Amino acid sequence: RSAHSDWLTATTPPGDVDKHVRWLDFVAHHRPTSKPPDAAPWHLATEDQLDSYCARRAVEILRAPRDRPLYLQVCFPGPHPPFDPTTEFVPDRDPPPPIRGPRRGPVSPIELRYRRAPRRWTAEDIAASRRAYSGKVALVDHCLGRVLAAVDDQAWVIVTADHGELLGDHGFHGKVLPFESSIRVPLIIRPPGGTQGRVDRGVTELLDVVATIRGIAGREASASLVDRVRSPSSASPRSVVFANLGYVGLRTPELTLTWDARTGDPLEVFDRSVDPQQLENRVEDPRYRDPLRAGWAVV
Repeated sequence: RSAHSDWLTATTPPGDVDKHVRWLDFVAHHRPTSKPPDAAPWHLATEDQLDSYCARRAVEILRAPRDRPLYLQVCFPGPHPPFDPTTEFVPDRDPPPPIRGPRRGPVSPIELRYRRAPRRWTAEDIAASRRAYSGKVALVDHCLGRVLAAVDDQAWVIVTADHGELLGDHGFHGKVLPFESSIRVPLIIRPPGGTQGRVDRGVTELLDVVATIRGIAGREASASLVDRVRSPSSASPRSVVFANLGYVGLRTPELTLTWDARTGDPLEVFDRSVDPQQLENRVEDPRYRDPLRAGWAVV
């Protein structure tokens, strides 16, 4: 039970099955090829979605009277499994296909572990998931627009996410492997009054977002992105560390490197400057020994 489930129950028309019960049934039976939640037998509209509930509550808070500065973190659960856009947001055409092989070079033991998972996705599952994911992104974008419409022009706005989604790339779903679709996330920052749109090619990480919020609040924060937002010349590409189950990694502007978190043994080197789809693991290539040694010293 939650505030959302209470809302579903409270807004169920008399004589209908509790919308929360219908939601639980939808989730229990959801598969990549499932019908959308507004179809029979669930009949759950866009306004019943948890993302819509978060948007409504955020707008209520933003429009309420206040006598001090407000920090509001709006955590949309989508796009996240289950990928469940309502019919109005399901795209008419299929999104681009996933990245496929052939793969070259050693396969890391971390990846081998996930290859042994009992559940394997069919081509139909992957295509359906990518279509539903695209629809869920559109639904969240719609909800975000509702929140932005209630935001004061003098507010800072930061839009980001905690992880990506493989969506069938290299045959995997989820977020646990060090491919670009998993570890790259959106980051959009709008300062008060807006700014001319531009793309900053410098590298950032989620810790920079925390530092940026501190910087906006006037607190000391060495990794704040405030200056980079206000001045394009202040951008400085650098490397960032990431980690997941069993490995640690380093992403530089050109390379993605990983090591066994327990032993420190190198596992992978993907040179994205010549292999942007990460199809060849060059960990045994002697030309990458120096970057591996230097990278391990960083992580």
